[in-house]
Amino acid sequence: MYKLIVNGKERDLFKPDIECSCTWTPKPEEDCDVYTFAVIAYSVSGTESKSGEVTCNMLRAPVPPRNIKVENYPNGIQLIWDHAHTPKLHCIKHYTINIKDNGRQPLPPVIVHSPQKSQLISNLKPNNCYTFEVSTCSTENFEGLSSAPIESETGDTTVESH
Repeated sequence: MYKLIVNGKERDLFKPDIECSCTWTPKPEEDCDVYTFAVIAYSVSGTESKSGEVTCNMLRAPVPPRNIKVENYPNGIQLIWDHAHTPKLHCIKHYTINIKDNGRQPLPPVIVHSPQKSQLISNLKPNNCYTFEVSTCSTENFEGLSSAPIESETGDTTVESH
């Protein structure tokens, strides 16, 4: 016997058919864009074993990266993130970092090729506030939604480009 886990919630027990497959259809209130699946297998002796999780993105455009953090350095601001939930990492072509100076003036975007998941943004004005948004681009060139805006202020030693 097996139990399907969807987005952390355990579902009914099922006995697989000959092909060892299971079909699950979300109820309207459970419908979402990203699903995480796992399976618990139960042996005849009663022991259980849980599979690894598999994430399925139902959108063509990828979701933004997760857990974005900012670290300030004397020579710039570094953004660090976890890869977006996607069924296969190779589906991510690159990440796009959009930057605004004082939350208003857009600067040229920075492209970070996968599997890299951090970028040092240098040549910033000292003592200035910047807003960053990171999006994911799929190998099929679908640009996904941007992350929530992240603000960070440069120190007085940040090197300005001339």
